[in-house]
Amino acid sequence: GYGPDYCSNNNLTDCISDCDGKAECGPNAVDAAHFACPLNVCCSQWGFCGTTDEFCGVRTQPNTNCAAGSSLNRVIGYYEGWAVGQPCDIIQPEELPGGWLSIEPQPHLNDLSFPIVAEAAHDVYAVPASPSDVPLYTRITNLKAINPALRTYISIGGWTFNDPGPTFTTFSNLSSSPAHTMAFVTSLMNFMTQFGFDGVDIDWEYPAAPERGGSPVDTQNFVTLLSQIRAGFDNAGHRDWGITFTAPSSYFYMRNFDIPGMLEYADWVNVMTYDLHGTWDQNDIWIGPYLLAHTNLTEMEQTMQLFWRTGVPSTSVVLGIGFYGRSFTVSNPDCTQPGYYCTFSGGGKPGPCTASSGTLSYAEIMGIIAENDLVGVFDSISGAKYLNWDTNQWVSYDDAQTLALKVNFADQHCLGGIMIWSADQDTPEFDAINSLLGEKVLIQLDAAQVPFQTSILVPNGQNCAPTANCGDLCPNGFVQGKCCQIIYSAHHQVFVCSQRCEWPCLCSRRM
Repeated sequence: GYGPDYCSNNNLTDCISDCDGKAECGPNAVDAAHFACPLNVCCSQWGFCGTTDEFCGVRTQPNTNCAAGSSLNRVIGYYEGWAVGQPCDIIQPEELPGGWLSIEPQPHLNDLSFPIVAEAAHDVYAVPASPSDVPLYTRITNLKAINPALRTYISIGGWTFNDPGPTFTTFSNLSSSPAHTMAFVTSLMNFMTQFGFDGVDIDWEYPAAPERGGSPVDTQNFVTLLSQIRAGFDNAGHRDWGITFTAPSSYFYMRNFDIPGMLEYADWVNVMTYDLHGTWDQNDIWIGPYLLAHTNLTEMEQTMQLFWRTGVPSTSVVLGIGFYGRSFTVSNPDCTQPGYYCTFSGGGKPGPCTASSGTLSYAEIMGIIAENDLVGVFDSISGAKYLNWDTNQWVSYDDAQTLALKVNFADQHCLGGIMIWSADQDTPEFDAINSLLGEKVLIQLDAAQVPFQTSILVPNGQNCAPTANCGDLCPNGFVQGKCCQIIYSAHHQVFVCSQRCEWPCLCSRRM
């Protein structure tokens, strides 16, 4: 602790700090500005911020127990643009399951193949990273020709964006002055117009974190950045363009986010409630090298408590779900139980397709299960599955059973949706997406649909909407035509209404 009860200049053994020490919060903090904790978390009697029982107990948000499956009304799927270059398990944009793309009221697909490029004098412009990325943008946005209810966003940033290197301080730079911000916003709008995106997702994960290129002014500048993006969209007549941002699950990084301020301009926040544990725990004195699931319902609850303390509505919070696992090489093959019992010596072996130590895609995990005739073990404490194979290999992951628990968790908290990282890590049969969405998966895009897709102009295609059955009432703003167009693949079909589609006899927008 801090203050007169805990400090002494006499080197007494019962003293914890000297009298020059400053607390993180409370009356012994460095100044009045630090009296309260970030995110409205509690200050303990010892001068530390926290959310667990020893700090302040539990705060429950007012709305709980929404209808089953309500969180699936908004499903955001990230698509890793670089994954098309891996040696196997490649899922092309056109192969994504169309039933997911047919979710009402609004499905979303975030394309994460777009790193922004810093120019001289800290001006930052939205440009393709390479010419080879350009066709991918168009292929993503052209999916709206299959389902015009789909919204496609370009995602900027990522977990390595603030690693030491060319983009280490890019976000801090572009938000550091009105001129730099305006240069970025202008180029962003040009980019979105050129490729037909409907929104932007800002994935600035480490604002104000000095070890990740951050500055103390980043917290307020992030709010200003979102406000300027919103103003730019609105002033250009694009009030329907969306803005979202991602947020970490840990208090350590989330304390640098002004969540209420950011949600004044953003539509919702995508919370990364995965990667709760990984190889980085090995040298962490507070956690250690233990076999812990990277998705954990208990820790997800602690993350939600951070949001409720800021007073943001639960419908503005989207729960992140991982279509991959975190893998380890265990220290002792006879000790593979999850929790604070067994340890790891390093990351697991790289998968054949993702080729990254410490992670395995859902497709790779399913391949390991089939090849070794395994059955995943359910860990009731974390609400996750785990596997042990090849003597010393271990991975935690989610499957149909545990994905249902996550959806139920989101429903109980009345969250605004589910976010998938990432859709391209599923099996070719889309087992994970089918397990997550159940009956909402209506069709699967395949080669039989591609000619139909390419025959529709995207601007017209954006004015169409799907219905479950031919003859169903069309959504508000549409009128029922005399007949019904069927979009079909080799195995499935879905019916569509339109606004101004070139197809005859469809639901048309009331003019």
